[in-house]
Amino acid sequence: MVAIPTTDIFATLKHRGDWLVGWPTATFLDAVDRKIKTLIAQPPARLLINQADSQQFLISFFAAVATKTPVFLGNPQWGQEAWSSVLEQVQPDLIWGDVPLGLSVVQSTHQSETHQIPSGLIAIATGGSSGKIRFAMHTWDTLWAAAQGFYVFFESQPVHSLCLLPLHHVSGLMQVVRSFLSGGQLHTQSYSAVKQGWRGDFSEHHWFISLVPTQLHFLVNETPHWLTQFRAVLVGGGPSQRALLDQAAANGIPVAPCYGMTETAAMVTVLKPKLFLAGDRSCGKPLPHVQLQIQDEIVAMGSSSLFLGFYPQRQSIDFWATQDCGQLNTDGHLEIYGRRDRMMITGGEKVAPLTVETAIWETGLVEDVVVLGIPDPHWGEAVVAMYVGDVKPVRLQRAPELQSLSVYCRPKFFFPLPQLGRSAQGKLNYAALRQKAIKLRSQNDETYSGR
Repeated sequence: MVAIPTTDIFATLKHRGDWLVGWPTATFLDAVDRKIKTLIAQPPARLLINQADSQQFLISFFAAVATKTPVFLGNPQWGQEAWSSVLEQVQPDLIWGDVPLGLSVVQSTHQSETHQIPSGLIAIATGGSSGKIRFAMHTWDTLWAAAQGFYVFFESQPVHSLCLLPLHHVSGLMQVVRSFLSGGQLHTQSYSAVKQGWRGDFSEHHWFISLVPTQLHFLVNETPHWLTQFRAVLVGGGPSQRALLDQAAANGIPVAPCYGMTETAAMVTVLKPKLFLAGDRSCGKPLPHVQLQIQDEIVAMGSSSLFLGFYPQRQSIDFWATQDCGQLNTDGHLEIYGRRDRMMITGGEKVAPLTVETAIWETGLVEDVVVLGIPDPHWGEAVVAMYVGDVKPVRLQRAPELQSLSVYCRPKFFFPLPQLGRSAQGKLNYAALRQKAIKLRSQNDETYSGR
């Protein structure tokens, strides 16, 4: 896969008439050309794109990349509070798309810091588990490095992608970059259309599809055979439960569990589907562009796809220590068992939430679950389970799967909820959920106390 300089991107688009499935090529190219001319005529210091429509987003994105315009990728699902924070951080002088009514862009107070902005900045939003929005600074080079590693890992063949994920998110954006750079095709579709019954034929050309665990859960239970036609079903965005992965394997679905984040331009490890179908449930081996280490149980890595810091502070990052706890098994495959900032200490014992969540999932009694710790005067932290499902807390507590856990791992409180509030990528706002759990406990809602 040959690197394409940003100056050649528009020329490459013109030669790749078959790249975007179902889109009129001439119309797309004309729109990109007009955007490029707009940016050349009056170059903005900071462009913010906030477009839910896939075609409009790609038109704006490629125009920005071709002209090396510093571009920030907005999320149309942000609420007014999030937008206020983003506009204060970015202070864009050009916005393509909409922002909530009543908000205005604050005049820039950090023009003196613009020298820290990398040439051709591509700033991708990340909220992590805290809900605080930051922008990880990437460039075309870091995105290319990630796409190149994927391309080599999967036998240097064109990467054809069915993208159901939002393009402003790194997991959706990298599907665009991989298919464009490798000579593959890109088909975009909304996940809502899939939930309403849309199913395309992707049996030719060995297509990839990327899903988050909640999407895999839906499709495995609705139309598992549809997923068997893909070359690989890439699953990331959070840990998948063992029972779900086993169900997918039993249906012959070529799942490829992967691990990555916005700061690394998406995935840095992937498990080959043939190993998954043979029983491996790890996140696989590092891609060729990644050097992976475990430092005091924390996953750390060096990579040519690493971000350049959080806007506006550029950093020299040779090695990146994540917030994830994991280990390399005897095959050199990565296994993730929780986030450092979610590990709990209760009664002097360390508890990994993922272990408890897995046990609750395996009861088959819940539709969704999260386990976290809340302050407790006796235990230091009390283990709390918040779940979705029509089951009484006491039944969950008595389930054999939970009885098999160490006593200190068993939740002391259970809170049933209508939903956990997952994002489109399946992410949870743990800080907000923790506050909800503290409030529910103080109100003495229906709970089970394991003391």
